[in-house]
This record gives sequence, structure tokens and C-alpha cells, in this order.
Amino acid sequence: MKGDYSFDLSGPGPDFSRLSRETPSYLISRYLLDRSRAQVTLARSDFFPTLSVSGTGRRRLADSGSDRDSWSAGAQVSYAFFNGASDLNGLREARSNLEKSYADLDSTARETEVSLEEAYSGFQDAAGLEGVQEEFLKASEERAKIARAQYSNGLISFQDWDLIESDLIGSQKDALTARRGAVLAEAAWDRVLGRGLEAP
Repeated sequence: MKGDYSFDLSGPGPDFSRLSRETPSYLISRYLLDRSRAQVTLARSDFFPTLSVSGTGRRRLADSGSDRDSWSAGAQVSYAFFNGASDLNGLREARSNLEKSYADLDSTARETEVSLEEAYSGFQDAAGLEGVQEEFLKASEERAKIARAQYSNGLISFQDWDLIESDLIGSQKDALTARRGAVLAEAAWDRVLGRGLEAP
């Protein structure tokens, strides 16, 4: 049986903690945390005074031929002393959302790490089973090859030859099922990592 897939899971396992922080779900949670931080900063800005600066300038030529310039500048500082406590409530809400975002990020990191470990373990098991079934298939193919030669020389009965051929067909089916399981387990691992399909 031929196939284009190979599964090499030898060597040390992946760093699940690091990988969990590269997954799409973790990155989304981190960006939501950044947004919550920005909202707290924005809510705090309502407690600071507002400064407005303006300036004008005019130049005109007088009848006598001399220039007459006029310039003016102004600045205004304003502060809202009472606005019905909406600024205070807004800041409290922003801080509450920030605390929730921290908790969500921590929860997402832990859940993603567990999902990665489970997906990788499933991938390892499926790849190991695929390797075992491949070995069984090789043994069945060799046995069938010998049985064909024996049957053609009249050394074994039809029933024995048929049994060996049926065993080969069963081994081929089992190997294909194991290969399919390994490919699906690898796809599940890639999905948890957030990897897309590679272009051919």
C-alpha cells in the first residue's frame, strides 16, 4: 500500500506552554486585553482638564504705506466638576472589564494548553497505530506471496489459500483505516495550533 503521508514524532515533545500562546484563540484574548487597557486609559482621561489654544494674525498695508500687524492668542482650560458621576461609573466599568480580560486570557491559555496536549497525544496514538498496522500489512503481504506460490504448486488447499487472501484484504482495510485515523488526528492537531492547509 502506497501513501504520501509520513508521521515522524520522534524526539522531544513540543513546548505546549509556548505553542498555546501562538494559537488564534490566545491571540484574540490578548488583543481583547489590550483593548480593555486602552478603554481604562480613555476612561481616566475624563478626569483631566481640557486645554484649548487658539491664535489669529492679520497683516494689512496702511494708506501711508507702513505695515500694520495685529496678532492675538488665547488659551482656555476647562474642567467638568460635576457630570452626574458618569465618568466615575465609566472608569469602574472599564476597570472591571480589564480584570475580566486578564482572567479570560489566563483561562484561554490554560484551556488551549490542555487542548494541545490532548490533540498531540491523540496524534501520537493514531500515528503509532498506523505504524503497527503497516507492519501487520507487510507480514500479511509476505504470507500471501508465499501462499500463492504454494497454492500454484499444489502444496496448500484452496480453503487455506482463500483464508490467507482474506486475511490480506483485512490487513489492507485495517491499514487504510489506521492511516485515515492518523491523518485526521494530524488535522486535529493542526486545527488546535491554528495552522491552515499548505498549498501544494
